[in-house]
Amino acid sequence: MRNALLAAAAVELAAGVALLAAPSGAAALLLGAGLEGEGAILVSRFLGAAVLALAFAAAAAAREPGGPAAAVMGRTMLLYNLAALAILLHAALVMGRAGPLLWPSVGLHAGLSGWLLRGLRSGQGSRTNTARK
Repeated sequence: MRNALLAAAAVELAAGVALLAAPSGAAALLLGAGLEGEGAILVSRFLGAAVLALAFAAAAAAREPGGPAAAVMGRTMLLYNLAALAILLHAALVMGRAGPLLWPSVGLHAGLSGWLLRGLRSGQGSRTNTARK
């Protein structure tokens, strides 16, 4: 679980910084088009801040991989990665949007989801799992 959380933290750290610093550029890399309007840029910056917070929380939880925080953060990051995967696939397959980083991002979120799920299923994310067995 530790390595999966650290990998997720690194990916989301980069995404969060990109969305905070250059939201329109980040959108163009993912979707093939920049953002229009101050509202879209502001919302993207809020997203960047939220993703950055997830990255810091995941990195902190990775310090104690067998602890309850790691289990909670593992489930949180799994939910986030599955949602991100669904949103990116919708953008590509339904909306017809795709920038140069869309498909690599799909693969990254799918891989992280699998890695996190494996860690959660193996009980690496919680001491309480071993207590219940």
